[in-house]
Amino acid sequence: FGSDEEYKPTVLIKDIEAKQEGTHVQFTGRRVIGECIVLLPGSYHIFNAVPAAIISNDLGLTKQDFWDALATLPRSVASIQTYKFGKAILLDDSYNSNPTGFHAALEVLSTYKKRHKIVVTRGMEELADRSDLLHDRVAGDIAFMADELVIISVDHEAQLRHGVVSEKYKTIVHTITDRAELREYLLEKKDKEVAILLENRLPMDVYEAVIEHTVPHDI
Repeated sequence: FGSDEEYKPTVLIKDIEAKQEGTHVQFTGRRVIGECIVLLPGSYHIFNAVPAAIISNDLGLTKQDFWDALATLPRSVASIQTYKFGKAILLDDSYNSNPTGFHAALEVLSTYKKRHKIVVTRGMEELADRSDLLHDRVAGDIAFMADELVIISVDHEAQLRHGVVSEKYKTIVHTITDRAELREYLLEKKDKEVAILLENRLPMDVYEAVIEHTVPHDI
């Protein structure tokens, strides 16, 4: 199975679309033609759900059996958590960060079309000699999908700023490395109609101050 038609997979995954209620996908091939909604944010979950659909079909389960089971999937601590944060929506992807997960989180953020969209990040770690390239790519995604970027560490500031700079999208970029200032900035946003993505780890005192004002929000 796979999403690259040129490799002629037995089951072709196509039309992946991130929505606020989850991720939609269509797939076809080897006696299975269908679509499903994974009620978890992040398109990478599709590449677990589709092979599960293939196996359930081969084992004789009905589509309804599969849909019912899929709907019970719990969110792991490492997946994106969604909260109401006053008037704001908070997408918590602060457990870890990598290029695939960062892009998937941005896709979820982009579904909040009527809200001002903010990304708060320190960048990604342990990318070795690919760091410049991968930060440049994810910064381009930020410029396309978000209205504002807050960089909270100088470690990858130059890489992120270089990738975001674009006259076409005009993304606002701040660098806030002071913990008290960052905490004040985030708490001020809870009275506004915004969507905030926390990508990669925040200082623990700042994170706890923000989460204290949240309640779980079903997608």
